[in-house]
Formats: sequence, structure tokens, C-alpha cells
Amino acid sequence: MNLLEIGIGGYNRAGQGGASLRMWKHFFPNAQIFGVDIEDKSFVDQDRITTFIGDQSDPASLTSIAEKIGTLDVIIDDGSHRSPHVITTFETLFPLLRDGGIYAVEDTQSSYWPEWMGSEDLNAPNTSMGLLKRLTDGLNYEEFVTEDYEPSYTDLNIVGMHFYHNLVIIEKGKNAEGSNKKNALKARYGKA
Repeated sequence: MNLLEIGIGGYNRAGQGGASLRMWKHFFPNAQIFGVDIEDKSFVDQDRITTFIGDQSDPASLTSIAEKIGTLDVIIDDGSHRSPHVITTFETLFPLLRDGGIYAVEDTQSSYWPEWMGSEDLNAPNTSMGLLKRLTDGLNYEEFVTEDYEPSYTDLNIVGMHFYHNLVIIEKGKNAEGSNKKNALKARYGKA
């Protein structure tokens, strides 16, 4: 299993950060653990832990790192927590996550903080929570009554979402269970 965590911690303080990478190594004894940070955290590198310098707001940086890792089984975004960065990271890395993989977004509280590139507007579409709420709708795309709706990549490839206080877990897989809407909504669709 390959686990990638965005954000290693410690900010720009020398020798600080890496605790969660060491924790993942302990909890997953057969996994390769990878971390990405905008600062050099190579002091954390050891058997089964590899770090990269990268910028989560730069799709090319993220793609380059993902190519070096290979298959991505678990992705954890614990990076800057700023909505534009969270959105860019998700849009770049989620398609590279294997089917059956898990994608986690930590510290979603910053989505509500304008000082952290969030918004006080609970319906703001350009925040990380705005994205996650849309993904929840997309999980149910087969129930939409709009006939010309074209499902997105995420509509077709998210099978579960779990919301917790300041944490969202997304399960990747083929989302095509089907719907009973034509039978249940006979007045709209005619006989099924």
C-alpha cells in the first residue's frame, strides 16, 4: 500500500514535523509512506518513509510526485488547509487514486475562515466545503431528474463520503448502482 500525506508539519522550523508519517508507518507495517511539503523535510526519511518537496497549489508539482510514487492507495490532505489549495490538490490527485482507495481532507474548518481563503458564506462554491458538498450531490447523480445531466468524473467515481468534525473521507470506486426513480416517479416518466 502507498500512502501519501500532503503536509508534513513543523512549518519552516528545522527538524520539526513528520510525526504523522511515523504514525502511519507504525499503523500500516506493510505500507510505503510518502509525504509532501513545501519545506525540505528530508530529515524524516527512513525505511518506508520518503518525503518530497512540493507545492500543493501546483498541479505539475503534484503530478510529478505522484508519478514517482506509482499507485496511490490513500491520500491525506493535511497541507495548507486553504480552499484553493485543497481544491487544486483534490482535482489533481483524486483521478490518480486507485479504485477502492481513500482520500481524506483534514482541517475543513478553514473553509469557513475568510482569513484562510475560506468564506463566511456557507454556500460559497469556491471553498473546500463547497467542493465537498457538490461531491455529495454528485454521489447521488443517478437520482437527478434533469434528463440531459452529464455525470462528471467524480460523480462516476465516488462511492462514499463520510463527514466528521473538520474531516471528510471520500471512497473511490465505480458509482453506478442504478436508480428506481422512473418507477417511483411514474407521473414524471410514464410507465416504467
